[in-house]
Amino acid sequence: MLGWWDAMHDASYIPGVFAEFGDLPVLRAGRDLLVSGDREVIWRAMDFLRQFRFSSADDALRSRFYRAAPRYFAPRLRRLLRNEDHLTRSFAIYTIGQLRLYAEAKALRAAFPWFVEHDPLALPGLLVELGWLHDARGVSARMKQIVRHRDFVVRWTAFGYFTSVGVGKRGPYRRERVELLNQLEQDEVPAIAAEARYELDELLREARAPAPKFWGETICNGESSVARRPALTYDALEIGFHNRLHERNQRDYTPAEFAAYARERGAFVPQPARATKRNGRGSRPGRSRT
Repeated sequence: MLGWWDAMHDASYIPGVFAEFGDLPVLRAGRDLLVSGDREVIWRAMDFLRQFRFSSADDALRSRFYRAAPRYFAPRLRRLLRNEDHLTRSFAIYTIGQLRLYAEAKALRAAFPWFVEHDPLALPGLLVELGWLHDARGVSARMKQIVRHRDFVVRWTAFGYFTSVGVGKRGPYRRERVELLNQLEQDEVPAIAAEARYELDELLREARAPAPKFWGETICNGESSVARRPALTYDALEIGFHNRLHERNQRDYTPAEFAAYARERGAFVPQPARATKRNGRGSRPGRSRT
């Protein structure tokens, strides 16, 4: 099982392990490795379990594997949600979603307040997997909490979720995103407000874009989206902060550390305003729209 990283491009490797050792020994090994105490071993075990989905396993093996997953893996993954290593926590969230552990949506909902207070950078991933587990109402309710939260670090993580989940030109998900972005556009943190304005403008551009005439055709809509993006975004902060943790070999962090990093990068520096046109009329930054 731990040798999967050396054979990651071989789709037959994982079903081959089951064929060689049998279902029960492999399931038990995965269960035991998740509580090994060695984070590298735990990561490899979770990776093996997640990659089962992309292997060449036949339908019969897939059925047996996913039927056994709640019993063998769910309790251990649930425990890893409070691990002292921030990457292990995020990998556990991701593995719960990828293993289709639908009953564990309850565990993710229950863990949400803890992550808000201790590991807000994991919130986008938690909500993505909660949605993958078919709990759209749970995602919606928690996004509203995030946008209204007193801590600007938590509010900013909303953009991590927006980046991870695409949205169509119309429909309830788009309307909800516009409502949340309208709130964030009023944020006291200049960089958050600027990113919200950018996202609202992008949604409007998408809605106005003509439908492609041919499959695979893309529509050039003026200046590059990258050029319009604010210099300081949540994604840029999150990547830079995780790189700092890696360089320092730091296994965990506090929200206060991320807040200090955001201030250091200029989160509270006034962002230059751009003249924009929305709904065919001039609009000043900070104006609310529906």
